[in-house]
Amino acid sequence: MKIAICDDDANENLNLKKLIYEYADDNKLDLSVSDFTSGAELLRQEKFDMYFLDFLMPEMNGNELAVKLIEKFGGSAAICFLTSYESAAIQIINDNIQPVGFLTKPTNKEKLSEIFDKLQKKSFFSSIVLKKDGTVYILYPKDILYIEAKMKSVIVRCFDRSYEFHIPFHEIESYLPKNTFAKIQRSFIVNLA
Repeated sequence: MKIAICDDDANENLNLKKLIYEYADDNKLDLSVSDFTSGAELLRQEKFDMYFLDFLMPEMNGNELAVKLIEKFGGSAAICFLTSYESAAIQIINDNIQPVGFLTKPTNKEKLSEIFDKLQKKSFFSSIVLKKDGTVYILYPKDILYIEAKMKSVIVRCFDRSYEFHIPFHEIESYLPKNTFAKIQRSFIVNLA
């Protein structure tokens, strides 16, 4: 799992990064954390699975940055806002953004655990591991738009790319969370989210 932190205060970035790695160690999660001090710098990067965005930043606030990230990568990434004023942030937030939550600064291990526990309940950390030509691919169900059967293989269509695997359709169907995916026809499974 790839996580990005964007806060114009480098000390806040380091504090949160440390807490995230502590949580990962305690819960045996495999993740990497990158931190940025500007929204423009973050927008130049590849997609992350989760974003912690400071709500008040000088050049572009967290709300504006979240909108740009959704426009660029779609809505599959989880967004959590960092703020000193949670009530003000909740009033200003864009209707198209559905954040996982808000962390008040300075944050602590308990508050961070609550955010990750929410993600755990939504099966955010669950993944599908598939192999092709000796390469291992880790796919997150939340990133999959739909899956299509094609002859003796399946095509997994994600927001940013497609993958083709030579496995039976029923096999990949068994890996997917039943409450999130539906088989709409013999050859298609769609993500209901």
